[in-house]
Parts: sequence; structure tokens; C-alpha cells
Amino acid sequence: TRYAIKEENVIGKVQSKREDYDLLSIVMVCLGSPERAEKDLLRLLNVLLSQELPPDTKKNILKDDFAIPMTYSMLKEAGTMLTMWDVAEQQGIEKGISQGISQGISQGISQGISQGISQGYINAATNVAQRYNLSVEDAMDAIGINHDDRETYAPAIAANLAR
Repeated sequence: TRYAIKEENVIGKVQSKREDYDLLSIVMVCLGSPERAEKDLLRLLNVLLSQELPPDTKKNILKDDFAIPMTYSMLKEAGTMLTMWDVAEQQGIEKGISQGISQGISQGISQGISQGISQGYINAATNVAQRYNLSVEDAMDAIGINHDDRETYAPAIAANLAR
């Protein structure tokens, strides 16, 4: 698939020469399977970049199907390419793990803070209710618990008072 840049005047009617703006083209090669029957560039790339094919199988396909001799320098280049592929994959995995850990820590901290605040409200309302002999509802009024959150806190405060 090839993508190209084209001129489109949104405002005005300025015309530029194509060679002044069409300086970039993108060609996207979508690889398929190394078992592809045709002996073309796509199959060659599929074989070279395949992570499923063992190195010996790759060498045989390159030698037999594409007449690429497996000289020492060729093996070295292929090994370098595969090593770079493995390094890129490993870096991607490590980055994903790192992001996952960071996200987990953030969520854990956020949940911990949220739980701490919730427990603080519960403890404060329980203490106020006990000290001033108030109902759960009056204790929540006294410490300013939001009306939307009262259904969440009331059972825990009542359970603390029952102990």
C-alpha cells in the first residue's frame, strides 16, 4: 500500500509545484506467512522476519528458493538482523512490564488513598456518634459526609457502633 501527500487548498487558491510538497511517500508492506507459494520479495521478507521459523529452516529456504548462498558474512548479517529483532521485542516487553507496574502502583496508591479516606470518615463518624450519643445519620451530618456517599458509609459506621 502506498500513501502520498497531495495538495489541498482549504483557504485561498495558492498552487505549488508538486516537487515542492510531495517530498515524502510511505510504503507499507504487510507481511503474511513464510509458507507463501510465490518466490517473490514478500516471501523473502516473510522468511527473513519470521519468528516462527527456526534459523536452519530459514537458511535452507534462502539457499534453495532464492539462490542466496549462505556464506559466513550472510549468516552473520542474518544473525545481526535477528538479534536486533529479538532486542526490539525484548525492549517492547520490558516497556510494557514497566508501564504495567507503574499503572498498578498508581492504581494501588489511588485505591489506598481512597480506602484511607473512606476509613477516616467511618472512624470519625463512629467516634462522633459514640461521644455525643448521636444516630449514624446525625454523626454523618456532623462530620460533613456527602449525601451521595452515605449509603456506602452508614453500614460500616453502624457495625462499628454495634461492637
